[in-house]
Amino acid sequence: MHPSTGSHPGVLMWPDIYGLRPAFRQMGRRLAESGYSVLVVNPFYRTKRAPPLRSTPISRIRPHAPPSWRRRGPLTAETAVTDAKAFVAWLDGQSSVDRKRKMGTSGYCMTGPFTMRTAAALPDRIGAGLAFTAAVW
Repeated sequence: MHPSTGSHPGVLMWPDIYGLRPAFRQMGRRLAESGYSVLVVNPFYRTKRAPPLRSTPISRIRPHAPPSWRRRGPLTAETAVTDAKAFVAWLDGQSSVDRKRKMGTSGYCMTGPFTMRTAAALPDRIGAGLAFTAAVW
């Protein structure tokens, strides 16, 4: 997602354990409307197509919490870094991304640490990182 013209700073957004779903797509659109080129990823692409859940009201999400935590299976510190490098490279290949400016990254709960791993692995490209209620693992 990006503004219709020009090149803009990139943002890599890691959704929470419930994955890429409408709420995160909406957050990505809002960032794009504010002048950023945004990639909202599906961290579960190895095992599950997005969205794993179609709705985000907590009453619909809570019953899924224990199975979804197990779903993180192949997501490790190493795969987070590998994926981050690939996602940043993909963003850098887009004409809507200003490669002269550093990117930002954000993660939510389970993917909060991915934000920090992304910034540590790519210090020349990542200039800002934000982890919301970051889980530690």
